[in-house]
Amino acid sequence: MKARLAFAAVAMIVAAGVVAGAGGDSPSGGVAGSSPTFADPPDLLSIRVIVQVDSVAFGQAFSLTVVRGWKRSLMPEPWDDAALAPLAVRLTEATRQENEGRIIETRRYRAYAFERSKVKIPPVTLRVAVGVGPVREVTSEPIELIVTSSLLADDEGAAELPGPLFPRPFRWQDWIVLVTFVMALIGAGFWSFSRWIVRRREAASAPAPPAQLARARLHALAEDDAGRNENIHDEVASVLRTYLGDALGIGPAGRSTEEHLASADVAAALDDVQQVVVGRVLEACDRARFGGVGALGSNRESDDLLADAARFVDLTSRDEEAGS
Repeated sequence: MKARLAFAAVAMIVAAGVVAGAGGDSPSGGVAGSSPTFADPPDLLSIRVIVQVDSVAFGQAFSLTVVRGWKRSLMPEPWDDAALAPLAVRLTEATRQENEGRIIETRRYRAYAFERSKVKIPPVTLRVAVGVGPVREVTSEPIELIVTSSLLADDEGAAELPGPLFPRPFRWQDWIVLVTFVMALIGAGFWSFSRWIVRRREAASAPAPPAQLARARLHALAEDDAGRNENIHDEVASVLRTYLGDALGIGPAGRSTEEHLASADVAAALDDVQQVVVGRVLEACDRARFGGVGALGSNRESDDLLADAARFVDLTSRDEEAGS
């Protein structure tokens, strides 16, 4: 009986030493709502989430540390920073140390809380596989932090809005586009100017309509006071015969007045009034030329002859100036 009591006492002392050794290997430090827990003392599993403060400012960085421990012969699952959600974290340091057959992993973060009033970090679990046996795990305690405003208490100013956008830098590709555009404008302007010059030259070189030429020659004869009665009948006859051939297709110009008036083309091209007017003008020219007069007797006769010739041109004009 005494032997059994002695064996039980020794067993209790050994178990207490193992537990104390496991607790001594875990890192020390302040923690908000977290303490190491062990799934099974022989596996030496532990996980701690350490935050040195109970309240943090909205959107401002604070220190957060994750410490995991496991037996060297075990293989833990990979760590995932998403386990610390809803906090946003940025890893600043990660270390591993071995102490008497146990691995201690320390991960230090700069953490940020973007929830108002309070933020809660759910429990974080460490899982390991023990040979072909079941998966063992240990879980930390949840942490709840108070989130305060990042504004100063006496800051009553308006919120600072973002400034104007910076201008986009002028790249070398923009120069190519600009130069190409300017060259296209210059080319289009040069082409338009060239076409305008060509049209002007074509218009200047194009022959004037027969009616316009006839009126111009008759007007010049009327303005020539010095030679009004000198062979004006020949000039008027020449103007009308040329006009008949160019504008109305009546010819040839060398036919006599009787041949002109009796021809079929005159009857087809001229109505009765037009035939009377042109017959009167040509017959007056023939009388002045072949009747021995040599010239019209007065300026009035010359004016009447020019007026009848101009009237005939107006009556038969087929261009856009008819009736002017």
